[in-house]
Amino acid sequence: MKIHYLFSNRNKWGSKLIAWASSKQTGCFDEYPSHVAVLINEKLVVESVFGRGVRIIPYTKWKQINNEVYKIPCTQKTRSSQEITDEIDRIWGRPYDWKGIMFFTWAFLGFIIFNKPMPKKNKWQRNSHFFCTEFAGRIAGVNYEMTTPAKMLSEMLEK
Repeated sequence: MKIHYLFSNRNKWGSKLIAWASSKQTGCFDEYPSHVAVLINEKLVVESVFGRGVRIIPYTKWKQINNEVYKIPCTQKTRSSQEITDEIDRIWGRPYDWKGIMFFTWAFLGFIIFNKPMPKKNKWQRNSHFFCTEFAGRIAGVNYEMTTPAKMLSEMLEK
């Protein structure tokens, strides 16, 4: 199974705000992502989005909606294709993590305004609900619950 992480943004105010805020956490990209999704075998995209939760759509349709800024191959060697497939099966259709994203936003505002360090744990996160970095982190087997898409990308490129 061939897996890539797709980092994207859109020409909408929410996406622009997330990308701008992400630039405050890591300042190393020409273009900042506001979203991350998982591409499987160059055909299907699995992602967690506002209002819909975890969904699967064709890559061609996803590219019509999103501006792909980075495509990073998954080099995770500790999980088999079957484990990744099982993980996707467990979380497909799960709702968006509204409570988790609210805590993340609150903590991130503290980071931007008062230079407070980001907490390691999301106090309001629910294991049955996901926002984009939480979902993609589950596929990678890494905890990204308190991470912006740009910070996640930066950490993946460092490895």
